[in-house]
Amino acid sequence: MDETTRTPPPRFDESLEDETAPDASGRTPAEAARLARHGAHRPGLIGQAGMALGRALPPTRAGLRLAGAARPLALLGAGKGLADVRALGLKLRVDPRGSLAERRLFLTPQCHDRRELAAVARLMAPGKVFMEAEAGIAAYALRAARSGGPHARIIAVEPSPDMRRRILFNARTNGLEQIETAGAALSDYEGGPLLRLVDGHAAAKVTGLAALCDQLRMTRLDGLRLSVNGAEARVLGAFLADAPKPLWPGLLILPRPEGKDAKDEALATAIARGYRIDFQTPSNTVLMLNR
Repeated sequence: MDETTRTPPPRFDESLEDETAPDASGRTPAEAARLARHGAHRPGLIGQAGMALGRALPPTRAGLRLAGAARPLALLGAGKGLADVRALGLKLRVDPRGSLAERRLFLTPQCHDRRELAAVARLMAPGKVFMEAEAGIAAYALRAARSGGPHARIIAVEPSPDMRRRILFNARTNGLEQIETAGAALSDYEGGPLLRLVDGHAAAKVTGLAALCDQLRMTRLDGLRLSVNGAEARVLGAFLADAPKPLWPGLLILPRPEGKDAKDEALATAIARGYRIDFQTPSNTVLMLNR
Protein backbone atom coordinates (compact mmCIF):
# COMPACT_ATOMS: atom_id res chain seq x y z
CA MET A 1 0.00 0.00 0.00
CA ASP A 2 1.26 3.49 -0.82
CA GLU A 3 1.98 5.18 2.50
CA THR A 4 0.63 8.47 1.12
CA THR A 5 -2.85 6.95 0.81
CA ARG A 6 -2.79 4.58 3.76
CA THR A 7 -5.79 3.98 5.96
CA PRO A 8 -5.37 5.06 9.59
CA PRO A 9 -3.40 2.49 11.61
CA PRO A 10 -5.16 0.61 14.39
CA ARG A 11 -4.52 1.44 17.99
CA PHE A 12 -1.69 -0.54 19.53
CA ASP A 13 -3.36 -0.76 22.93
CA GLU A 14 -1.96 2.49 24.34
CA SER A 15 0.08 3.22 21.23
CA LEU A 16 -1.66 6.26 19.79
CA GLU A 17 -1.88 8.97 22.38
CA ASP A 18 -5.12 9.28 24.32
CA GLU A 19 -5.90 12.99 24.40
CA THR A 20 -8.35 12.55 27.26
CA ALA A 21 -5.86 10.92 29.65
CA PRO A 22 -4.58 13.23 32.41
CA ASP A 23 -0.87 13.91 32.76
CA ALA A 24 1.10 14.00 36.02
CA SER A 25 -0.45 17.40 36.85
CA GLY A 26 -3.98 16.07 36.41
CA ARG A 27 -4.58 18.04 33.20
CA THR A 28 -5.53 16.37 29.95
CA PRO A 29 -3.34 17.17 26.92
CA ALA A 30 -6.18 19.26 25.50
CA GLU A 31 -6.41 21.28 28.71
CA ALA A 32 -2.63 21.64 28.86
CA ALA A 33 -2.60 22.93 25.29
CA ARG A 34 -5.14 25.61 26.16
CA LEU A 35 -3.40 26.64 29.37
CA ALA A 36 0.24 26.45 28.35
CA ARG A 37 1.31 27.54 24.88
CA HIS A 38 4.95 27.50 23.86
CA GLY A 39 6.60 30.39 25.66
CA ALA A 40 4.82 29.77 28.97
CA HIS A 41 8.04 28.18 30.26
CA ARG A 42 10.43 30.68 28.80
CA PRO A 43 13.70 30.88 30.81
CA GLY A 44 14.34 34.09 32.70
CA LEU A 45 16.95 36.69 31.78
CA ILE A 46 19.71 34.89 33.69
CA GLY A 47 18.86 31.62 31.98
CA GLN A 48 18.77 33.30 28.59
CA ALA A 49 22.23 34.74 29.22
CA GLY A 50 23.57 31.28 30.08
CA MET A 51 21.90 29.80 27.00
CA ALA A 52 23.42 32.50 24.80
CA LEU A 53 26.87 31.58 26.08
CA GLY A 54 26.30 27.88 25.43
CA ARG A 55 24.88 28.43 21.95
CA ALA A 56 27.81 30.65 20.95
CA LEU A 57 30.28 27.80 21.43
CA PRO A 58 31.68 25.87 18.44
CA PRO A 59 29.76 22.71 17.43
CA THR A 60 32.60 20.42 18.50
CA ARG A 61 33.56 18.16 21.39
CA ALA A 62 35.57 21.08 22.73
CA GLY A 63 32.45 23.21 22.62
CA LEU A 64 30.59 20.62 24.67
CA ARG A 65 33.33 20.63 27.29
CA LEU A 66 33.26 24.41 27.52
CA ALA A 67 29.47 24.34 27.89
CA GLY A 68 29.92 23.11 31.44
CA ALA A 69 30.84 26.65 32.45
CA ALA A 70 27.60 28.08 31.05
CA ARG A 71 25.29 25.35 32.32
CA PRO A 72 24.94 26.53 35.98
CA LEU A 73 23.97 30.01 34.82
CA ALA A 74 21.46 28.68 32.30
CA LEU A 75 19.91 26.31 34.82
CA LEU A 76 19.69 29.05 37.45
CA GLY A 77 17.44 31.04 35.17
CA ALA A 78 15.43 28.07 33.96
CA GLY A 79 13.84 27.22 37.29
CA LYS A 80 13.11 23.64 38.29
CA GLY A 81 10.68 22.68 35.57
CA LEU A 82 10.48 22.62 31.79
CA ALA A 83 11.90 25.22 29.44
CA ASP A 84 10.53 26.51 26.14
CA VAL A 85 13.39 27.06 23.71
CA ARG A 86 14.19 27.23 20.02
CA ALA A 87 16.48 24.50 18.70
CA LEU A 88 16.99 22.70 15.37
CA GLY A 89 14.84 25.39 13.78
CA LEU A 90 11.90 24.33 15.97
CA LYS A 91 10.02 25.54 19.03
CA LEU A 92 10.63 22.90 21.69
CA ARG A 93 9.63 22.24 25.28
CA VAL A 94 12.52 20.44 26.98
CA ASP A 95 13.64 19.39 30.44
CA PRO A 96 17.01 21.11 31.03
CA ARG A 97 17.87 18.47 33.63
CA GLY A 98 16.53 15.51 31.65
CA SER A 99 18.20 13.22 29.12
CA LEU A 100 21.46 14.05 27.37
CA ALA A 101 19.50 14.99 24.25
CA GLU A 102 17.29 17.41 26.16
CA ARG A 103 20.24 18.98 27.95
CA ARG A 104 21.97 19.59 24.63
CA LEU A 105 18.87 20.95 22.93
CA PHE A 106 18.49 23.35 25.84
CA LEU A 107 22.05 24.67 25.97
CA THR A 108 24.08 23.52 22.94
CA PRO A 109 21.73 22.45 20.13
CA GLN A 110 24.49 23.14 17.61
CA CYS A 111 26.33 20.14 19.11
CA HIS A 112 23.48 17.65 19.03
CA ASP A 113 23.89 14.84 16.45
CA ARG A 114 24.38 17.27 13.56
CA ARG A 115 25.58 14.76 10.95
CA GLU A 116 23.02 12.14 11.97
CA LEU A 117 20.12 14.59 11.74
CA ALA A 118 21.39 15.81 8.38
CA ALA A 119 21.35 12.20 7.13
CA VAL A 120 17.72 11.89 8.20
CA ALA A 121 16.86 15.12 6.42
CA ARG A 122 18.45 13.84 3.20
CA LEU A 123 16.51 10.59 3.44
CA MET A 124 13.06 12.00 3.93
CA ALA A 125 10.56 12.85 1.19
CA PRO A 126 6.78 12.55 0.75
CA GLY A 127 5.70 8.93 1.22
CA LYS A 128 8.78 7.96 3.24
CA VAL A 129 8.40 6.28 6.65
CA PHE A 130 10.66 6.98 9.62
CA MET A 131 10.62 5.56 13.15
CA GLU A 132 12.48 6.65 16.28
CA ALA A 133 12.59 4.15 19.12
CA GLU A 134 12.76 4.77 22.00
CA ALA A 135 12.20 8.38 21.12
CA GLY A 136 12.70 10.43 24.28
CA ILE A 137 12.35 14.04 23.18
CA ALA A 138 12.06 12.74 19.57
CA ALA A 139 14.59 15.06 17.93
CA TYR A 140 15.01 12.60 15.05
CA ALA A 141 11.28 12.17 14.54
CA LEU A 142 10.76 15.93 14.52
CA ARG A 143 13.54 16.42 11.98
CA ALA A 144 12.14 13.62 9.81
CA ALA A 145 8.65 15.15 9.91
CA ARG A 146 9.91 18.58 9.02
CA SER A 147 11.99 17.26 6.11
CA GLY A 148 9.47 14.72 4.82
CA GLY A 149 6.44 16.97 4.87
CA PRO A 150 2.82 16.14 5.68
CA HIS A 151 2.72 13.06 3.44
CA ALA A 152 5.58 11.31 5.22
CA ARG A 153 4.75 8.91 8.03
CA ILE A 154 6.63 9.40 11.29
CA ILE A 155 6.34 7.14 14.35
CA ALA A 156 7.88 7.97 17.73
CA VAL A 157 7.99 4.88 19.97
CA GLU A 158 8.24 5.94 23.62
CA PRO A 159 7.04 4.01 26.70
CA SER A 160 6.71 7.07 28.95
CA PRO A 161 3.24 8.68 28.69
CA ASP A 162 4.57 12.01 29.94
CA MET A 163 7.24 12.04 27.23
CA ARG A 164 4.68 11.07 24.59
CA ARG A 165 2.53 14.04 25.56
CA ARG A 166 5.55 16.33 25.26
CA ILE A 167 6.42 14.84 21.86
CA LEU A 168 2.91 15.62 20.64
CA PHE A 169 3.03 19.10 22.17
CA ASN A 170 6.26 19.83 20.31
CA ALA A 171 4.89 18.31 17.11
CA ARG A 172 1.72 20.37 17.15
CA THR A 173 3.53 23.54 18.16
CA ASN A 174 5.56 23.21 14.97
CA GLY A 175 2.70 22.12 12.70
CA LEU A 176 4.02 18.55 12.44
CA GLU A 177 0.76 16.73 13.14
CA GLN A 178 1.81 13.72 11.04
CA ILE A 179 3.89 12.43 13.96
CA GLU A 180 2.31 9.40 15.65
CA THR A 181 3.31 8.09 19.07
CA ALA A 182 3.41 4.46 20.11
CA GLY A 183 3.42 3.63 23.81
CA ALA A 184 5.39 0.39 23.70
CA ALA A 185 8.47 -0.92 25.50
CA LEU A 186 10.57 -2.70 22.89
CA SER A 187 12.23 -6.04 23.53
CA ASP A 188 13.25 -9.13 21.55
CA TYR A 189 9.97 -10.92 22.18
CA GLU A 190 6.23 -10.35 22.18
CA GLY A 191 5.33 -9.82 25.83
CA GLY A 192 1.61 -10.62 25.67
CA PRO A 193 0.15 -9.35 28.94
CA LEU A 194 3.63 -8.43 30.26
CA LEU A 195 4.03 -4.73 31.07
CA ARG A 196 7.08 -2.64 31.88
CA LEU A 197 6.87 0.00 34.59
CA VAL A 198 7.95 3.46 33.41
CA ASP A 199 8.02 6.82 35.17
CA GLY A 200 7.60 4.92 38.44
CA HIS A 201 3.83 4.71 37.97
CA ALA A 202 2.84 4.01 34.35
CA ALA A 203 2.99 0.71 32.49
CA ALA A 204 3.85 0.08 28.84
CA LYS A 205 3.24 -3.10 26.87
CA VAL A 206 6.37 -5.11 26.06
CA THR A 207 6.60 -6.05 22.39
CA GLY A 208 9.01 -6.82 19.60
CA LEU A 209 9.65 -4.26 16.89
CA ALA A 210 8.32 -6.50 14.11
CA ALA A 211 5.07 -7.06 16.02
CA LEU A 212 4.68 -3.33 16.57
CA CYS A 213 5.17 -2.63 12.87
CA ASP A 214 2.52 -5.23 12.09
CA GLN A 215 0.07 -3.71 14.56
CA LEU A 216 0.65 -0.28 13.01
CA ARG A 217 0.05 -1.70 9.50
CA MET A 218 3.44 -0.60 8.27
CA THR A 219 4.35 -1.83 4.79
CA ARG A 220 7.72 -0.07 4.60
CA LEU A 221 10.29 1.51 6.87
CA ASP A 222 12.82 3.82 5.23
CA GLY A 223 14.70 5.01 8.29
CA LEU A 224 15.08 3.85 11.90
CA ARG A 225 16.82 5.45 14.86
CA LEU A 226 17.05 2.68 17.47
CA SER A 227 18.16 3.50 21.02
CA VAL A 228 16.71 1.24 23.72
CA ASN A 229 18.92 1.51 26.80
CA GLY A 230 21.57 -0.98 25.72
CA ALA A 231 19.14 -3.56 24.31
CA GLU A 232 19.70 -2.54 20.68
CA ALA A 233 21.37 -5.83 19.68
CA ARG A 234 18.52 -7.97 21.01
CA VAL A 235 15.76 -5.77 19.60
CA LEU A 236 17.45 -5.39 16.21
CA GLY A 237 18.38 -9.07 15.92
CA ALA A 238 14.82 -10.20 16.59
CA PHE A 239 13.43 -7.60 14.20
CA LEU A 240 15.69 -8.60 11.30
CA ALA A 241 14.86 -12.25 11.92
CA ASP A 242 11.08 -11.71 11.98
CA ALA A 243 10.33 -8.76 9.70
CA PRO A 244 9.95 -9.06 5.92
CA LYS A 245 12.72 -7.45 3.88
CA PRO A 246 10.60 -4.43 2.79
CA LEU A 247 10.48 -3.42 6.46
CA TRP A 248 14.25 -3.42 6.83
CA PRO A 249 15.18 0.27 6.99
CA GLY A 250 17.52 1.60 4.34
CA LEU A 251 18.95 4.03 6.91
CA LEU A 252 19.74 2.71 10.40
CA ILE A 253 21.15 4.82 13.23
CA LEU A 254 22.50 3.05 16.32
CA PRO A 255 24.09 4.50 19.46
CA ARG A 256 27.70 3.59 20.09
CA PRO A 257 28.32 1.75 23.37
CA GLU A 258 30.02 3.64 26.16
CA GLY A 259 33.51 2.60 27.16
CA LYS A 260 36.64 2.35 25.04
CA ASP A 261 36.65 -1.45 25.01
CA ALA A 262 32.87 -2.00 24.88
CA LYS A 263 31.75 -4.48 22.23
CA ASP A 264 29.23 -3.08 19.77
CA GLU A 265 26.95 -6.10 19.36
CA ALA A 266 24.19 -4.14 17.64
CA LEU A 267 26.63 -2.95 14.98
CA ALA A 268 27.91 -6.50 14.45
CA THR A 269 24.31 -7.73 14.10
CA ALA A 270 23.52 -5.10 11.48
CA ILE A 271 26.65 -5.77 9.42
CA ALA A 272 26.01 -9.52 9.51
CA ARG A 273 22.56 -8.89 7.96
CA GLY A 274 23.78 -6.77 5.09
CA TYR A 275 24.29 -3.26 6.45
CA ARG A 276 27.42 -1.19 5.88
CA ILE A 277 28.78 1.73 7.87
CA ASP A 278 28.14 5.08 6.20
CA PHE A 279 29.84 7.12 8.92
CA GLN A 280 30.43 7.21 12.66
CA THR A 281 30.38 10.03 15.20
CA PRO A 282 31.43 9.86 18.85
CA SER A 283 27.79 9.09 19.74
CA ASN A 284 26.30 7.07 16.87
CA THR A 285 26.90 4.78 13.91
CA VAL A 286 24.94 5.50 10.74
CA LEU A 287 24.46 2.50 8.45
CA MET A 288 22.95 1.90 5.03
CA LEU A 289 21.39 -1.34 3.83
CA ASN A 290 23.06 -3.00 0.84
CA ARG A 291 20.08 -3.56 -1.46
